[in-house]
Amino acid sequence: MPMIKGWSAPVVIAVIGAHVERGTRRACEHVVGEMKKAVNRSQPVIGSGKNMRGLDPSKPGEPPKKVTSQLQSSLTYKVDYQMGGFVRGLVGSPLGTAPWLEFGTEKMAPRPFARPAVRGNAKQIRSLIVKG
Repeated sequence: MPMIKGWSAPVVIAVIGAHVERGTRRACEHVVGEMKKAVNRSQPVIGSGKNMRGLDPSKPGEPPKKVTSQLQSSLTYKVDYQMGGFVRGLVGSPLGTAPWLEFGTEKMAPRPFARPAVRGNAKQIRSLIVKG
């Protein structure tokens, strides 16, 4: 963290905010990398285009295996400020199927990939945020 000459509350708050934002961004990048590793499991496929399907799908509770790599390439993050000066980091995918895989549906058990990446890296996430 840079040295702050003199003491001015707005300056101190801005420096701390930038530090936390930088750390949160690094933590999000780390988690997205772990999520991408989790879904980087191939399987044999049959068909092409919309008719493509996997022949060895993941088991319930395992991260989803890839068929098209669409989920893996869509994983991203966003860091923003909330009211009250809070910094928020969001990780995930804009794909409509991502929540179905993560949480399951009436007909399909969950294939979590995001929650394990966060839970399994909690210490690293905290460390990255603190280091800035």
